Amino acid sequence: MTSNQDLAGFYIASALLRGGDPGKHAKQSRLTSDGFIAKVKHACSGAMAEMILRDLAVWKRKNGIDNDEKKKLTAHFKLAYKLHLNLNASSKEVAEHVSKKNCPLAEVEVFCKCYLSIQSGYRISSINLSGMDGTALCSILEGALAKGKQMMQEAKVKVSRKKEKTASTTSKKETQPSISTSEGEKQS
Repeated sequence: MTSNQDLAGFYIASALLRGGDPGKHAKQSRLTSDGFIAKVKHACSGAMAEMILRDLAVWKRKNGIDNDEKKKLTAHFKLAYKLHLNLNASSKEVAEHVSKKNCPLAEVEVFCKCYLSIQSGYRISSINLSGMDGTALCSILEGALAKGKQMMQEAKVKVSRKKEKTASTTSKKETQPSISTSEGEKQS
């Protein structure tokens, strides 16, 4: 997913600009990019999104999810957030692309469904994005992006606190003096 564009992608990006150096063409929107690497990235992210959609379908048939599945849904949402960011397109561009083609991208569908499921108290959403107008889809995407950003920030804070706690625990152990016993053994 982090591979640079191939030569074909460079030429397509250049042609879209009517010639010249497209600069960071690897950051070009995947909605309009072409070439081998772009197609591979699209296939990979689509496959990951389809796996998440299958989990959502299973949970929907179960009519409810347990605590482990709630954690898994949260992890799925974070992955869907990353997949959406890898589209390298704004919410408006994505919404227009999906509404014009009248066929949602798997990455967009899973991102919206995970978001709506979490927002509704972990009840799996059965929303159908096909035929949804661009404005409604754009507002859902904006909300999902804000939630994804918030969750990623919370995860970073949690990891940094855990590292600080581990570092402080390690430093306390190192600074504690050893007490000698009568047999010459050391205890801490």
